[in-house]
Amino acid sequence: MKITLETKPLKEMRYPTAGDYFLQREVLSASDLSTIRIRWIPVYYGEHPAVGREAFYMPYIEQQVPHWQFQVIDLGNDDYEFLIFIHELIEWRLTQKHGVAEEDITAFDKQHLDTNEPGYLKEAPYHKEHMAAEAIERMVATLLGVEWNDYEEAINKKFEELENDTTNQK
Repeated sequence: MKITLETKPLKEMRYPTAGDYFLQREVLSASDLSTIRIRWIPVYYGEHPAVGREAFYMPYIEQQVPHWQFQVIDLGNDDYEFLIFIHELIEWRLTQKHGVAEEDITAFDKQHLDTNEPGYLKEAPYHKEHMAAEAIERMVATLLGVEWNDYEEAINKKFEELENDTTNQK
């Protein structure tokens, strides 16, 4: 498995959210061999007088290693960004373990853009996993010495800035 983390401005996220995760679906390039498993198989062609059958080996892509992409908004504070990542990582693993599809989570979130935190809604397909992830996120915040209210305020400020940018462009 491959997991990458990227911080991005809120306006560059897939949709307005502090953190996001998804299975990276990209065309493989020769430079990204870390995401595939290759098995070399012999291919026989004809006879050679000295050695019998001639063979060469060709690569066979056996399995693509899943590449999960995690994105968090750029808050200009490593601790805050780490907390969002911890939340997303815990939520992702729990939803994977409990059979909640990432596509269902994304669809639900996009249907509830008017809600500050769709995972709080009891009908969210990932509600239990979201709440567990927040509990762990709060524990880690305490261990990092992060004041929860300051952290939430920093996130809310980014959403207000995005809303103001959107309003000013109209």
